[in-house]
Amino acid sequence: MISTKLIPDDYNFNGVSLITGFHGIGSTGYLAIKHIIQTLNLNRVAILDHEHSPPLSSIKSGRIVTPFEIYKSQNLAFLRIEVPPLNNNENIFFREICELIISKRFKEVILIGGLDSVLKTDNTTFRYVKTESYTLPAFFNNSIQLENDRLIIGPVAQILNFMEIKNFPTFCILPYASATRIDPRAASEAIKLISQIFNFDIEIESLLTQAEKIELTEPAVENTSESKNPNIYT
Repeated sequence: MISTKLIPDDYNFNGVSLITGFHGIGSTGYLAIKHIIQTLNLNRVAILDHEHSPPLSSIKSGRIVTPFEIYKSQNLAFLRIEVPPLNNNENIFFREICELIISKRFKEVILIGGLDSVLKTDNTTFRYVKTESYTLPAFFNNSIQLENDRLIIGPVAQILNFMEIKNFPTFCILPYASATRIDPRAASEAIKLISQIFNFDIEIESLLTQAEKIELTEPAVENTSESKNPNIYT
């Protein structure tokens, strides 16, 4: 039985693309989703209620903001995950999120994660991963897929695994990001790619300005042979 509920449960998401991101490396996905929602001034259309939702809320413009919310613009929905579920129940939570996505007849899922920038060996800014059923947009044809034998862990891995099993179209953007601090520059790269996929305009200059300030005070760790690891954590 699915304990994750969508409120209201009758909202129509048929054919809508769902985009979400997480507090992984550089908080890349979380920063990107938060920036899109705030910059486009999107309205909340649904709340996810889960038995292990954390006892946390905040206030924005006089309204209570809950831990898991969906915002929408035309045929795009953005799932904002403010904090992870309680008691190490992430696996159950994200599995049920996937089941909910499929049952609500979303068109596809786009994930935003992050790659440790110490692993960067060329001038490219990101890698990608996709399920077999996802059709890659033409402008990604010259982009580089995540290298063989790299590890993905956390929510990105959980969702990719489940959606591969269910043969559901899912695509993951993985910008290189700092593993030691938040990385607005990586978030801006993710947003740039998302806007190309779905053909919408959004400013990223404020993220780049924030990135420049952070980079002056907290330089990224240099890419040395000692710091390289054959695995990737997102």
